[in-house]
Amino acid sequence: MAEIFREIDEELQQEKLKERWKAYGKYAIGGAVLIVAVAIGVNVWLSNQRAAQQAAADAFTAAQLLSEKANYAEAERAFAELAREAPGAYPVLARFQKAAVRGQGGDRAGAGEEYEAIAQDSAVAPLFQELALLLMAMQTADIADPDALIDRLTPIAGAGKPWRYSALEVIAALHLRKGDDSAARASLTQISDALDAPAGARARAAELLQSLPE
Repeated sequence: MAEIFREIDEELQQEKLKERWKAYGKYAIGGAVLIVAVAIGVNVWLSNQRAAQQAAADAFTAAQLLSEKANYAEAERAFAELAREAPGAYPVLARFQKAAVRGQGGDRAGAGEEYEAIAQDSAVAPLFQELALLLMAMQTADIADPDALIDRLTPIAGAGKPWRYSALEVIAALHLRKGDDSAARASLTQISDALDAPAGARARAAELLQSLPE
């Protein structure tokens, strides 16, 4: 009888972890998109004196408003046009936003493909290639092969890498999906113990660690 109760408790713990990852994952994704928007946006802001760049800025804002109103198909078309024709850094940012819109519209596999294309594009700066890889993994964490995603994320989760802690969070979630609590704990511990990790990431990692069965 005690064994039955233990198994039920473990199942409840796993379900709680899944619910928490669903809750936390959207913030991790949003934070990463915000980071790239700020990074590229600064570059655009510093060089947006020309009329073409101002027009692109207006078009980008209009596309964002469409996505905020859940007009995903129109927003995707608008971002696709910006990705083809806009000057400066706008094409890269538009590609990221186009992928995000596909995910918001429910096409997570399609969003993953969009991010994958950015990650494989040698014309894109390595910083943003790695970010695209991270976002691809976030979009497909529940539907892709977890081992394959872990293998691809591991290089960008190394010491000194700019997306290290977000990558470790996703890796931990993938280990939880596999039922490997020990590996998940190792990734989460790296985050919770790191003084240079973002406060939010450390808090999430600490809370998830407390939820893991001993």
